[in-house]
Amino acid sequence: IKEPEISIIDLLKQAGFASSNSDARRLILGKGIKVNGETLTDMTLTVKRNVVLCRGKNKFVRVRFS
Repeated sequence: IKEPEISIIDLLKQAGFASSNSDARRLILGKGIKVNGETLTDMTLTVKRNVVLCRGKNKFVRVRFS
């Protein structure tokens, strides 16, 4: 990621976990996303450092900021 920070909704779309903003919100409300192993509940989260996103059991993405 080139930006210094990014919202979790945009990050889920860029990672390929969600196709739209509403899809990303639905995943968060359904507790289907984990950030660094913890279930995500805050839709207004802003990510500023490297994280590991998880959707379901087998889909993982490591996000790195440059």
